[in-house]
Amino acid sequence: NFRIRLVKGAYKESAEIAYQDKKDIDANFIKIVEWHLLHGKFTSIATHDHRIIQHVKEFVKKHDIPNDKFEFQMLYG
Repeated sequence: NFRIRLVKGAYKESAEIAYQDKKDIDANFIKIVEWHLLHGKFTSIATHDHRIIQHVKEFVKKHDIPNDKFEFQMLYG
């Protein structure tokens, strides 16, 4: 058993190793979050993106994923 922390950061990475388009970045982030939630892994979702947060809230409700299987994390400062 393990915990995973998925972070959607704001760093500009090379196109050789990272998606460049925001739509692609968001879609891939959501895909990874959903996979981990559906497979019972405790998932920390680190993002300030309110659309992604809302999507995850709706997803966990739809799939009856208990609140003790995930958390949202945000950096203040």
